[in-house]
Amino acid sequence: MHPNIEGKPDIILKDSNTAIFLDGCFWHKCPKCFKMPRTRTDFWKNKITKNITNDKKTTNRLRKNGYRVVRVWEHEIKKIEKSDLLRVFRIV
Repeated sequence: MHPNIEGKPDIILKDSNTAIFLDGCFWHKCPKCFKMPRTRTDFWKNKITKNITNDKKTTNRLRKNGYRVVRVWEHEIKKIEKSDLLRVFRIV
């Protein structure tokens, strides 16, 4: 996480000015996976709506400041083979 950059991206690629966000399917309302909880529906609807609004604002501000913004859904990450993730992030 990068606390000095708008929206606190999960990954920053400085050489290409790219901000990458790993968005949780529940918290950011993935169109494929999201299911509204059956309890406290008003609370969750407001919370998730605010998250989506903040995501859009953050993306727009970063783009205005010259960043490319990439948003990856949680379910997309889960599809990637563990060995590939370890290799990409050079985890040994």
